[in-house]
Amino acid sequence: MHSSMQQLRCKCPSSTHTASLPLQAPLKRAQHINKYALCPARRMCQATWQCAAAAAAAAATPPEVTAAWKLLKEFTRMEIKGTAQQYLGSASGRAQLKDALMLVYSQPCVEESWSCESPPDVLMGVVAGDSRLGVRALRDWCQALGLPHLQPENRVPGAASIAAVQGAVYLKYNSTTKLCYISLYQGRDRGVLLQLGQGQLLGHFPLGLFDEAMRNPEPILGQ
Repeated sequence: MHSSMQQLRCKCPSSTHTASLPLQAPLKRAQHINKYALCPARRMCQATWQCAAAAAAAAATPPEVTAAWKLLKEFTRMEIKGTAQQYLGSASGRAQLKDALMLVYSQPCVEESWSCESPPDVLMGVVAGDSRLGVRALRDWCQALGLPHLQPENRVPGAASIAAVQGAVYLKYNSTTKLCYISLYQGRDRGVLLQLGQGQLLGHFPLGLFDEAMRNPEPILGQ
């Protein structure tokens, strides 16, 4: 090797690669070594480690959890197309949805950007034919998922209370920011949309998925 070049080992742990550096004044060489974070070879090592860590985490996801996510995403695609009757039209199909939901909710999954941390990061959107059904569904879903039940803020102009709201409604719930409100809804959809962490939006699931017999008491409609 030319006398004006010397080989310095990158400071990455367990690294075996070398980087060719010009022979400079001792102070400048020391500065480079002290700032090894700028070394291109080290940046390549970091990227490799990150990819390996992500692959290891993905490989650690239990197959039944992966299958549950697949089922829920398949249901979501079918529900959007209006072809999800195989799940919605029978008690066994709805039980499949419920079991899959509870499984993915309880297990982290890197591929789906869901860490299953405490407190969980959950978004819900509830669309219902009236305020009573909407508030009831929100309460039942929060109870099933172990989330704090928040009383919705009334954002319906002219309605003195949630009980006085007429027509279809939309309720938004954010477990992290504690945002929860009710507003009017003009669309035809009915059900619950669910987003776990930064993952895909899932649904619409049945409003009464966790209380089909409606055994839970009537909800208290706030102001």
